[in-house]
Amino acid sequence: MLKARSLATLFLQSRGHWQQVVFILVSLVAAVFAVADLQRIPLDENRNIFQLAWLSCIPAVFAANLLAPPGQLEKSLPRYPVGIFRVSYAAILALFPVITHVIAQVILGSFDPLYGLWFARNHFLMLGLALLVTKFAPPVFAWIPGSFYLLLCWFLGTKDIVGNPWWWALPNYYPNSILVLVLAVLLLAIGIAWQYPSASKTGD
Repeated sequence: MLKARSLATLFLQSRGHWQQVVFILVSLVAAVFAVADLQRIPLDENRNIFQLAWLSCIPAVFAANLLAPPGQLEKSLPRYPVGIFRVSYAAILALFPVITHVIAQVILGSFDPLYGLWFARNHFLMLGLALLVTKFAPPVFAWIPGSFYLLLCWFLGTKDIVGNPWWWALPNYYPNSILVLVLAVLLLAIGIAWQYPSASKTGD
């Protein structure tokens, strides 16, 4: 037990203390600000809600940096149980902004499953994309493709004045789009599995 706790402490240290604090703060701000604004904007009347829905994408960028390929310190740790730490850590980072968003909805008295689903879907979508980017580029560049993609969705993603999205503007789709939700979860699963392909193996 002590050894596992010590390894967990080293694992968290290898991810950077201040980076994790920034992620928590950004997640809190994004979740609360989204609820505060969304409760005053009807879902079916104002397409500016797309801009607010993108708040869920901001924590994803920070999470991608925390889930980047392991450094030298982490590589020196035993593969088991560090592999379990990696997968658990990824799940926590993926779910923390979503859970915070739901809690903020409840506290502010504006709980709506559709808003929670929208927030979760876009967060998973952009986190999955950022994780895939870190496989081909340094983690500090993980935010670039997603940011450009979001800008395209913002300026060119809708095809009429009521906000109907083009097929490629996935963040703009309403939360009742099961296909986009499935794609987001699948992309996140691929990103995590690709990031930690040997997490389930035992070794040293």
